[in-house]
This record gives sequence, structure tokens and C-alpha cells, in this order.
Amino acid sequence: MFLTCYHGTTLESAAKITETGKFNLSSGDKEWLGTGIYFFFDIDDALNWRNAEAVIHAIIEVDSGAYLDLASERGKKLCKNVMDYLTSIESKIVTSKDEEANQCSVANLIWASCPEILALTCAFPTQQKSIPTIMEYRHMRREICLRDNSPIRVLNLIRRGDICGK
Repeated sequence: MFLTCYHGTTLESAAKITETGKFNLSSGDKEWLGTGIYFFFDIDDALNWRNAEAVIHAIIEVDSGAYLDLASERGKKLCKNVMDYLTSIESKIVTSKDEEANQCSVANLIWASCPEILALTCAFPTQQKSIPTIMEYRHMRREICLRDNSPIRVLNLIRRGDICGK
């Protein structure tokens, strides 16, 4: 399948990425989908990411078996298996106090144990709920993280001014 995605960044980084065709991997303990290359499905989310100066429009090609949506039944089952495993070994990797670090640890274990997966995706809320309800009304920012640069087919640089007139 082919996916259209957007990566918000500085103008300098965007120029370098489009010139070389290569992204550096984001890493750290707060990367929600683990270590990898991050994109948004919505260009506005990419523009709003740290008030990006530029957006890289990317076409990504990935086989459906190499694409895992963590909100799908397959994704939920795999996440549960990873969490059960971490709990069974009394892992110090997961701490109940830090949701972002826990999410990152689970995603990185998925990357490590499933080499066939090239792309992880999920939707994350952008702000706190103002009124607790069963329905989720806040904007959900849909992200995709790639294991490496291999699924990227096309890159185009878009300057903020080209879109926003600023």
C-alpha cells in the first residue's frame, strides 16, 4: 500500500533530508511509537509540530503485513502480549508512573521482536479532555513511525509560507 504522510521540521533539516533522501531516527524514552522516523497523516499536524518551518511530503510504500496499527485488533493483541511479557519478567523497562516511557518501551520491544514490521501507527490525543465522557471529542493526531528509510519512495519539501502565506 502507498501512504501519503508529512514530517514537520526546520527549513534547514527539510532541505538536507530532501537532498539526501534520508531521515535520522528519532530516539529516546519519550518516543510514543519507539525509535524510528515519524510522520503525520495530516499536514496541519506536521505544521503544528513545534511550529515547523517546513513540511516534507512523503510517499511511503509498505506491504500490509509490514504495517501495524496499534489500535487494530492485531495491534492490541501484540501490545497486550508485550505488556504481559514485561509484567511476567518484572521488567524495569516499564514503570507505571510514566505513560510516554512505557509506550516507548512497548513499541521498541515490538520493533525488536518483529523484524517484519516496517511501520507502526496509532492516533494520540492532542490535549486533555475538558469534560469526561465516553465519546472522545478531542482532536486525535494520527502518527506513523518507520523502522528505517527503506519504505520511503518520494520526498517533496513544502515551506510553511507556501501553505500559510507566512
